[in-house]
This record gives sequence, structure tokens and C-alpha cells, in this order.
Amino acid sequence: MKIPAQFMHVGFFDLLCDALIQHTQAQQSENSRYRCNRFSRSSICASVLSIENCANALLQQIEVSPQTLNDLDRMPALSKIDMYLRVEHQLSGLDYGSNVVQKVKELLQIRNQFVHQKGTKIKTDIGKPEDGKENWILPMDLEGKLHKQVKIPKCSMFWSHNHAYEVLKTVFNFYNYLFSELVPLSEEELTPILMNRIQFKNYVMPNLFDEMQVELQEAESLGLKLKFFDAAPWKRI
Repeated sequence: MKIPAQFMHVGFFDLLCDALIQHTQAQQSENSRYRCNRFSRSSICASVLSIENCANALLQQIEVSPQTLNDLDRMPALSKIDMYLRVEHQLSGLDYGSNVVQKVKELLQIRNQFVHQKGTKIKTDIGKPEDGKENWILPMDLEGKLHKQVKIPKCSMFWSHNHAYEVLKTVFNFYNYLFSELVPLSEEELTPILMNRIQFKNYVMPNLFDEMQVELQEAESLGLKLKFFDAAPWKRI
């Protein structure tokens, strides 16, 4: 006998773990500037996308008409989270003046700049061309300016595993601020909001890869810990 059910793919933990594993890849590729940079970009992008994913997941919890939800969906990510806090929990919303929120706001701006690239001009001085046998070598010094809050280069070609780590630390701090300080989540509340899950009748079953749990636990050795993670119903006892 088959039971009608629904599988819900949220993708929040997928993106967070993507960011973690790409950071690891970048760290392991430290001796190759190109490989380190490409993995760092992937990690930073996944970190920022997890914020937008989280905002959309929270917005879905607000009970409004489909048309109103469609209108709210056009708001920026932080505005969606702020709306969730005000409507669902009767809180005063996010503290936009706090350092943790300011950093996330800047990350979202970085994401927009990265997606809508218009080119970056960097002043440099070039040296005398050198014969590299198969190719000519053109010596030059390049130095990128840093973003004010998260302290990573404005030009993505300079991103390294250290910058990917700073971004991970920023998003982890934000999630701890959001889900541990502002809205402490219980097991029952966490599962139907952020986790991939199977729903049937009145039951909700989390459906995540074991590797994700391992990766989140390993992240703790880097000082990256989700305070609400221990309360998750898919934690092994």
C-alpha cells in the first residue's frame, strides 16, 4: 500500500555544505593560485546563496495569500527575514546597525556585483617582458581594494581560501544570531523550515545526506558551529 506524500527540497544545508567543502578544496589547492581562487569563488557564492535561500524558506512560513506572497518575494533577502521576524514572532526585526547584519548586507551587495559584472579596472605598473620560452612573461603588480565590512577583495580574482573562511564565519555568525538569539528553534520548528524533508499526513521526516552532518561537525574544528545544530532531529545519538 502506498501513502500519498510530498518531498520538499529546500537546499539550505546543501548550499552551506557546498561552501564548506569548496573552502576545503581551496585550502588544499593553496599552492595553485588558479585552483585556490576558483574554489574560493565557489565557496563564497554558495555561502551568500544560502542567505537568500534561508530568506525564501522563512518567507514561506508567513500565512498570506499567494498574490501577497508573490509581492513579498520581490523584497531583498534581509527584508524577507525582517518580515518573518515581525509577522511570525512579533519581534522588532533585525538590528540593521549590528556588525553581524551589516556584514551580511555587504555580502549580498557583493553577490549582486559578482552576478552583474561590469569589469574592474586596476591600476598597475608593468615590467620589461621576459622570454618564457613558450610564452612571454609580463611582470606586474596587482593590488585589490577590500570591502569595508567583510574585508575581502572587491575583485573576485584575488579571493583565496582565507577570504572564503571569513565569509563562512560571517554567515555562521548570522545564522547563530538569527536562530539562537532572535528566534531559538526547537527540533519541531527547525525541520519544516530549513531541511529537505518528506511530509505525509501529520508527519515530517528530515531527508539529508549523512555526509552533510559529517561536514558540519568537521567545520566545528575550524571554529564554525551552528548553535542550533545539536537540536536538529537528524543528529545521531
